[in-house]
Amino acid sequence: MNWKWIAGAVLTCIAAALILPRISAPVLALVAGDTPTRCVLAGATDAATEGCITRTSLRLFEHNDSHAMEKIEQLSNVESLGGRCHVLMHDVGRRLVATHLLRRRDLTLLIGQSSDTNCAAGVEHGVIAELMRSRNAAALDAVVRLCRSSTSRRARKSCIHGVGHGASALPHATASTAVAYCASLGRTDDRDCAAAVFHQLQMETLGLLKRQLHGPLLTRTLCRNVSSRFSRECWVRLIDEQVMQSKGSMNKVFSAWMHTCSHEANMAGKGACATGVSYALQERYPQRMEARIELCATLDGPLAAGCIDGVYVHVLELNGASAAINSCAAFDTGRQADCVRRLAAQIRVFSDLDPGPVCEGLDPARRAACNAGAHSSEAIGVV
Repeated sequence: MNWKWIAGAVLTCIAAALILPRISAPVLALVAGDTPTRCVLAGATDAATEGCITRTSLRLFEHNDSHAMEKIEQLSNVESLGGRCHVLMHDVGRRLVATHLLRRRDLTLLIGQSSDTNCAAGVEHGVIAELMRSRNAAALDAVVRLCRSSTSRRARKSCIHGVGHGASALPHATASTAVAYCASLGRTDDRDCAAAVFHQLQMETLGLLKRQLHGPLLTRTLCRNVSSRFSRECWVRLIDEQVMQSKGSMNKVFSAWMHTCSHEANMAGKGACATGVSYALQERYPQRMEARIELCATLDGPLAAGCIDGVYVHVLELNGASAAINSCAAFDTGRQADCVRRLAAQIRVFSDLDPGPVCEGLDPARRAACNAGAHSSEAIGVV
């Protein structure tokens, strides 16, 4: 019997038993293969998981993986990551440009090609913003052309949002010049672009916005000074963190913030504020869409309309679309058609679904409203 061989095997097993538990799960994921979803393993810290995802995602492009974006899209199905994935992928996109891993021909494979508004969109937005730091508006125009060749409305919407980040990153850019650039894109794309400008502004002023006393005042000051065309995009982005930090049940937070919105000076401000509150609540309570629609039904006028605009319907199948539209029954008869029209527009834009089959099952008044919404491109400019 080869005792030396046996002794070597035993020592190897002992070493593995001692060392492997010390290797974090994300490191093991890297050994297992270059798929970012492998980084999300039980027991790993957020920092370790995020570090692994960043490294693995960059390696996909370094190795010219033709399925890189598809693998990154899969991360959007990981509930524990949530919206953090989008922010994390912004950094991946910036690094792709800064380290020259992204070649010119890769842009056509990356920009405007994905309908995933979370992880894949984060890469796209980070790439566009970083590219524009040393470019000019003409370069951004070229990106816009790529966005407009997108295969779906949702992919185009997400891509144009990236253009807004790019407009904010141009040398010597301000929020005003970035919004002016967005306005030049026309009514199909201007709001999606402006939403990203305010998103950028939110990230830059986050410390102030989180302060209970200064946040609402700063939001009012900024959003009252933008064109009414972009008022709701401003409110949605700048009020988000404040609503998320509010204490209490969904009903309590909703009532308190809608009271604040009711004191806005004009109808547009009231509606825009209500949209911001409603949108923030969907991030905080994503599984309670019908309940949020029922809360909207307790409001009147621009507050009710703005509230529905912020519901952000993203469903994956027509059963979900039907449930959303049927929730409009919470409104009194005279207001149900407006609720249906607004939700049908959200479904068409954010889910890339045609709500037509759902519309057919409605009574004549609501069916007409549903079909009108299904052919509208005026859903809220937020990704």
